[in-house]
Amino acid sequence: VVGRLLTLERGRELAAVSASAIFGLMAFSTGVLSLPSPMMRLAAWSLGASLWVWIGLIANHKTWRVAGLLAALLTFAFYAGAVSGAPENRVSASAGMLLFSAMAYLFSRFYRLWLPGELEDWEKPAMEYWLYVGSAALVLSLWGFLDPSALPTALLAAAIVGELAAVRFGRIHLWAQACVVQLAAGLYSFAVDPGAAGAVLSISPRLLTGVSLAAGYYFLIYADPTPESFSERWTAWKKRDQRVALSWLALAVLGFAIHYEFEARLRVPIWAVGASLLYLLGRLRAEETPKLQSIALGAAAAWSAVFSYYFAPSVLSAPFSSGGAALYWLSALLLLGNFVISKESTLGPRSSTDAQAGAFFSLVGMGLIAVYFGKELDRVQLTLAWSAQGMVFLFLGFALGSAELRYPALGLLGFCAVK
Repeated sequence: VVGRLLTLERGRELAAVSASAIFGLMAFSTGVLSLPSPMMRLAAWSLGASLWVWIGLIANHKTWRVAGLLAALLTFAFYAGAVSGAPENRVSASAGMLLFSAMAYLFSRFYRLWLPGELEDWEKPAMEYWLYVGSAALVLSLWGFLDPSALPTALLAAAIVGELAAVRFGRIHLWAQACVVQLAAGLYSFAVDPGAAGAVLSISPRLLTGVSLAAGYYFLIYADPTPESFSERWTAWKKRDQRVALSWLALAVLGFAIHYEFEARLRVPIWAVGASLLYLLGRLRAEETPKLQSIALGAAAAWSAVFSYYFAPSVLSAPFSSGGAALYWLSALLLLGNFVISKESTLGPRSSTDAQAGAFFSLVGMGLIAVYFGKELDRVQLTLAWSAQGMVFLFLGFALGSAELRYPALGLLGFCAVK
């Protein structure tokens, strides 16, 4: 670097300034490494790296700024040493990283308020480097401050704020980072065991986290704060693909929480209500993804009815109350309602997914009714009930001209005859 600077117009002056940045940083590093505790080394190093950049800003000399950027990258190593060597330093070290994150965001853009003229070519990538440093430091600071159950929600909230800020200030790299953190927050929630303590209004931490993440994801999907003209600048992936991934992740996170927090038979109406709402949303907005997700929830309702209700030993299951029976029948009717919605032409054009969904929901809705009879009635009553159910749906199939109702009804009647 010094040799290259000697060939420039202000060679000797620039070489002296650059050498002072490099050798001064080396001397400073020696002093920091000699400090007695990891926390002191972390504090001294983060402050020193920031000081190096500020000197470069005030003197308008890029070598000092670049040296400060390179030094800043080692701050993460000092943070790891402070946390791993003494876990009790985690909160204090995270507070330092939070301040370091704010300083990195400042260096990534707003230092231009102190410098005259336009951006130099070398500054454009350096600005983005600082942006990534700031985001990484922010994630680490949240990890140090928060309990595992609160961290996914905090990460998603920070990512939403980051996406809004990216659009406001025109920083496409910040938008990409926010998109990655949005996905990471949901995936991380599967690895966390929030426990039963810390319930809010009788809502368990796991369910509260699932609901919060799903609400944030649906805000990003349907409020969509990012214009297409802005997101098109990022070519590594499309915003639409990321939003579709978020919608499936929202379903998975919320479903994971419901699976662990609710009694097996109660999941059946919950899945059915979710399937009904998602399918109606897909029909109204002419979107395929909510329709496919409604089919997935309908399959979950059928699975829960068969394996956690029908095949469960009677001694392990409490008898159905009138309210429980009503909820179960409501589940079957809601899934049959999806079959009706799939046929409704006033909701817009039907796609091939609607035809498949109609057949699926008619079969599942009839199946839930048959499962209820199979669990609650004895052999003679069961044969009569299944026969009556088959006749009713067969009649409806002929009256409505619906093969989706006729074929399952004929199958049920045939099974009764064999039985």
